[in-house]
Amino acid sequence: MGYLLVFLLPTLVTLAFALGGVWVLIPFGLIFFVHPLLDQIKIPVRSTRPSELESRISETVLLAYVLIQTAVLFFAYSQIYSMDLSTGRAIFLGGLLSTMTGAIGITAAHELIHRPVKWQRGLGLFLLVQVLYMHFRIEHVFGHHVWVGTERDPATARKNESLYRFWIRTIPAQFRDAWRLESMRKWYRNRVAQYLLIQFALVSLIFIGFGFYFGVVFLSQALFSILYLETVNYLEHYGLVRLKTGDNKWQPITDKVSWDCEYLLTNRILFNLGIHNDHHLHPRRKYSELRLSKESLKMPFGYSTGLLLSLIPPFWFRIMNKKLEFQIV
Repeated sequence: MGYLLVFLLPTLVTLAFALGGVWVLIPFGLIFFVHPLLDQIKIPVRSTRPSELESRISETVLLAYVLIQTAVLFFAYSQIYSMDLSTGRAIFLGGLLSTMTGAIGITAAHELIHRPVKWQRGLGLFLLVQVLYMHFRIEHVFGHHVWVGTERDPATARKNESLYRFWIRTIPAQFRDAWRLESMRKWYRNRVAQYLLIQFALVSLIFIGFGFYFGVVFLSQALFSILYLETVNYLEHYGLVRLKTGDNKWQPITDKVSWDCEYLLTNRILFNLGIHNDHHLHPRRKYSELRLSKESLKMPFGYSTGLLLSLIPPFWFRIMNKKLEFQIV
């Protein structure tokens, strides 16, 4: 039942747009202050599969999240449409929405794009179009999961690479990777090209139909959401490498390609995203079935704390480089 916490941010975002005032700060407060303070409880190492009832509940939570986020966005945008907006206020409101679409929504999309069932992958893409990052499905599944921990993977952060340099490098590089992966297809079957057309049509519709400032809200929401996602990528793989064994050959993927996060609140709010090594070893394993290994590398803090530290590179390097020195990868 702890997975019901995924609905906390959509609820707070709804209250922020319904009530205004100090409520608009509460979603930020949850991510940047409350979560780091409370995320000190570790989850037990699970060696058994969840029961049938647990699996049904977790699947219902995941699918319901797609509907709830979409409904909250419709409500929020209906409120925004009647507001007197400036550029600064539009960017702030986009940031407010991204606490939901970036912190939780892309995580739900990540879970769904790995599913073998086509309509569930479609729901993942539906969440990704809301943040203009549909090509993530191609690069993440067919690129990152193959090349994680190697020089060919743009989503693996290098040792001593700051978060800001990682953002600048990884975002265009992941798009190029996705395009390269699809370039063998005929142009009309190139999924990245299809995604671009869909996203361009959506953005054009928003700007033409609802005005400039409304479009700024949408674009800033998408940008902040992408930065949330890539910050999590940064935390999960910082400094970890697979040794090269030959031309375009590396060591096999083990439970040492990611930093696992064993903190309860992070995993309950983010669909067990912190149990990341097991996800790389078993990409189609449902989030409720992921198992935390005793031998995997562990982050010394939850994701919200890691996000705050990564924004100040000297603090981040001081902590994580010391942990790297004592790890055999």
